[in-house]
Amino acid sequence: MKSIVFTIKTAYSREKYFLELEENTEKPWEIKDQIETALFGKMCFCDAYDLVKYKEVDEKYIAKREKAISKLKNLVGDRFEDNYPCWEYMTLESLRDSIRYEKEQMITD
Repeated sequence: MKSIVFTIKTAYSREKYFLELEENTEKPWEIKDQIETALFGKMCFCDAYDLVKYKEVDEKYIAKREKAISKLKNLVGDRFEDNYPCWEYMTLESLRDSIRYEKEQMITD
């Protein structure tokens, strides 16, 4: 199964997301359809956006991302699903930022 990181531009930001593509997804329009389904149907994204780019990520990226998810889940425990409802679309970079944030919160609490 292929996975991508895609970047969108809105009126107020530039955002990156991770997406596991359905099997046998090859054509650019199929990828764009899956991006749209993820944004509107699953993440409840409701703002206008332009797709800037997408790129396929390798197994090494996916393994690092899975490790970061486990680390974040261990940090937040039962609050994980509530605090990160769209965690399956988070990039490795945003997961790492969230881990840093959660660690800082533990220090200040």
